[in-house]
This record gives sequence, C-alpha cells and structure tokens, in this order.
Amino acid sequence: LSVIKAIFTSHTIRSIEVFSEHVTNILDGYDKVFIHDFPLIKYCSHIRQEKVFFICDSQIKLINSYLKNEKNIIKGFILKYKKLIYKRMISKYHRDFGKLLYISEVDKEYDKGIFPFLQEVDNINNGVNFEYFTPSSSTDYEFDIIFLGNFSYRPNYEAASHLVKKIVPELVKNNPDFRCIIVGKNPSKKLMDNSMKDNIIFTGFVEDIRIYLDKAKVFVSPLYSGAGMKNKILEAMAMNKLIIASDISYEGLNLNEDDCLLRANSDREFIEKIEKVLINFESEFISLNNRKIAKEMYSWEKQAGDLLKIIK
Repeated sequence: LSVIKAIFTSHTIRSIEVFSEHVTNILDGYDKVFIHDFPLIKYCSHIRQEKVFFICDSQIKLINSYLKNEKNIIKGFILKYKKLIYKRMISKYHRDFGKLLYISEVDKEYDKGIFPFLQEVDNINNGVNFEYFTPSSSTDYEFDIIFLGNFSYRPNYEAASHLVKKIVPELVKNNPDFRCIIVGKNPSKKLMDNSMKDNIIFTGFVEDIRIYLDKAKVFVSPLYSGAGMKNKILEAMAMNKLIIASDISYEGLNLNEDDCLLRANSDREFIEKIEKVLINFESEFISLNNRKIAKEMYSWEKQAGDLLKIIK
C-alpha cells in the first residue's frame, strides 16, 4: 500500500510541475494578467507591473473569525496551519505583482496591518445587477424572514444554525404562525433535521432567488464570522428588502444604520429587532429606499469602471 501511495504521489507532483509550465507559457502570451486564486499566485513570469493579483477577501481575517468561535482543538490547529500557509504565500510572492487587489477597504486595511511591507494595494467593491434584481409590486408575503447562501460555506452554515436552533424557536413562542425560509444549496441533513418543520422551510438550490426574496418581509443575516463584502446584502437591497444583519454582514459596505438597515450582533438582538419590525411593518417600513441607496454606490457599471482604471 505504501508503494502504491508513493507512486501516486510522484505522479501528482509531476502533474503539478507540468501544469505549472503549461500555465506559465499560456499567461506569457498576454499583456495584462489578472489572477484570482491563491494556487495560481506563483505562476507567470511577466514583469510585475503587468500582473494584478485579486486576493478578494482577506483570508487571514476570515480564519481569525473562525478561530474566535472554534472550540475543537484539532480544527483550531488546522486553521492556524492554514493561516501560516497564507501568510507565507503573500510574504513570498507579493513582490511579483504590480498590484494586490481586495474586495473591500476593510479587508485591504486588515492585511496591511498584518503585512506592513505591502505597498501596491487597492480595493474594488462587489456590485449588483439592478436590472435583474428588481422587486415586484406585490405585498402578498408568505414568509416573515428570509436568509440565503451556500451552506457548505462555514459562515452561512453557522448563521443558519443560529436561526434554526435559537432565533426562530423564540420567535415562534410569541407567534406560532411565524415562518422563516432558508434558501440555498447544500443545507446539511443535520441542519434540516433540527429545524421546526412547520415554521422553517429549506429550499435547497433554486434557479431564481428573486422569487423567494419577494415573498419575505424581512431579510436577515446573522453572520458571526466571515470576511469580504456580502453579495446577499446588496441583492436584498436591490430587491428593496428591510434588512436586519450583523456588523460582519455589513462589513465593507459604506452603509449607516437607519429604519431599514438595522444591526444585530447577538441572537437576542435579532429576536427583539425582528419582533419589533414585524409589529410595525405595514405602518413604518412600507416606504423602503434600500434599492436607491445601493444603486448609487454598488452598480456593476461603477465597479467595472473602477476596475478598468486599475488594470489600465
């Protein structure tokens, strides 16, 4: 068995070497190279001014947010090892690029605090397609709250767990008809088995999230870990949803709290604010302007223009 493993390991190493040569040869044929994946950071022999590495989220910030809530010693050790790998990669290869690019000002500044030697760094924000994400005029709501995401991503899974185990059960105590819908692929069996079947609906993967956003009164995002900008917040704003979200959910977005963009940073705060806005929903929160706020700052046209300036 050891011999077989050794043979396959040798073959894998050789495949990586061949791939590296192949990618380098391909990339050398272009004037500008825009790289967005850590495994590709070491490839390409262009002069540094012609290369942009889009780090996107600060991986160190993401891992540190996991470590705050990680109680398993082995998993904690693995996370620390991954953080060490990312630190070494950035330290070793950052000089090979004319520009390092982040998804938000927050992530950029976080890494600059860890790597004081970083000089050529910038950020380009996420955007949202406002023609696609357009709310209907219907007020025929089927759900009180909605949360969405890919639940194989740890922050989304943790947020859904808080909804299933702690937030929704408390809301149901005062309102037995309370309904929550959780939209997105890869919800685990454990997550669904622990949910309240009559009050929490899991859709799994859907082709069009707009249908479900339209059917819910309030968008919630109880993320307690993560990094980068959250597309789900921009999409909910484009659909003119009233939003209750954690500070981490809003990170990277230049948004102030108001009647339609509320902050909650504990399960208890989410429970209290959800109850409050639902009681007053028809009278106080019917005239939402979140779509207008987002459109002024986060259209794809604006982000594409900023990106083009950086690449040029």
